[in-house]
This record gives sequence, C-alpha cells and structure tokens, in this order.
Amino acid sequence: MAEPIKVSVSQIRMFNRCEYNWWYTYGPMKRRSPGSDATWLGSVVHLALEEYMLGRGIPTPEKLSELMLEDRNLKDLSEKKRTTLARKALKISSVDLDKLPEPGTMEIEASLDVPCGPAVMTCRIDMMSDGYIGDHKTTSNLSWAKSSVEVRHDVQLKTYAYAAFHKDPPKEVTVELLYRTT
Repeated sequence: MAEPIKVSVSQIRMFNRCEYNWWYTYGPMKRRSPGSDATWLGSVVHLALEEYMLGRGIPTPEKLSELMLEDRNLKDLSEKKRTTLARKALKISSVDLDKLPEPGTMEIEASLDVPCGPAVMTCRIDMMSDGYIGDHKTTSNLSWAKSSVEVRHDVQLKTYAYAAFHKDPPKEVTVELLYRTT
C-alpha cells in the first residue's frame, strides 16, 4: 500500500496564494526557503513558550540556544545568531505570561494526523485541552492580527479543532490566537 500524501494547512495556504511557489517548495524540487529573521524569531518565541507551558519556566538564553539545535529550521544557524535570537525571543515571550492558560494543564505541541481521502492532514497544535485550542502568533505590528470574525473563520484553527475533537466533539470549542509583538 502506498504511503499517504502528507499535507498541512501551511501547504494549502501557500497553494491557494501561488501554485508555482507551492510546486517549488513542496513538489519534486523541494526548494525550501532558508527562512528569515522574522520566521526564526517566531519559532524561537514558540520554543520559549513551549518550555513555559510544559511547566519548566521561561528558559535561559543558553537553554533556548540548545533547544534551537534540535529544531530542523534553526539548527544550522550560527552560535552568534542563536544567541541573538534567544535574547530577543526571551524579551518577547516573558511578557504577559499571566494571560496564558496555567502551565502544565494542557497538551503542548500536539501532533495530530487526520485522514483526508488519499492524503493525511498533519496538524501541530500549540496548546490543546478539552474544548480548547490555543495558537501562539508573533507579529511586528498588531494591525496584522486577525479580527474575532477572521478567527471564527480561520481555516487553520478550524482544521485544528476538527483534528483534535472530530472523534469526540465537545458541545463547544474555544479557539484563541495569542499574539506577541516583536
């Protein structure tokens, strides 16, 4: 039996924006973008918040730099770049921690696969508990933040809610985007 085709919400978004970009990124050539300071910073903020939500507290810059070595998108960065990103990410991630759910009370970075015909939709959910989906977002300006109407109709959040709860749906699912400005 053939391996299922793996897709993600990010791939679908890219395909909808530009089929050629999707083809060169995920097609046979797999020319993945090397990343940018903004995407790397967002990833490092996620790493710091993941540590916090697992009940380990906000990591030190050294620990965060170590965690970056385990991330396929960050492991090739120079030590100087990792240190710079870690310091900046810690300033961003350590603000408003009281607005997050209680650490240790939910599943963090849940990886779920949902069958979709011959494909499998892969979802990585930042925070999940009974009837709750939380997703960390970083942005340079809150003018990019989604409105409550956009959140209600967001394909990523709907896909995550379906992936998490399609077998045993709760009466209601709360989805939340938690923005941090860079």
